[in-house]
Amino acid sequence: MEYLCEDALLETIYKKTHVKPIVDQLTKQRKIKQVHKGRSYKNRVYRLSAEQLF
Repeated sequence: MEYLCEDALLETIYKKTHVKPIVDQLTKQRKIKQVHKGRSYKNRVYRLSAEQLF
């Protein structure tokens, strides 16, 4: 997660604070899946979910 925040800040027009709402939305839509629960939000690890037909 920390990598996404740094990448957003340094490589895009977005701020670090823009990352969390998007990650939450993608998780809710089941497009990404949390694979490691860190103590803080920054330490969490996500991966793409398998495509679903339905």
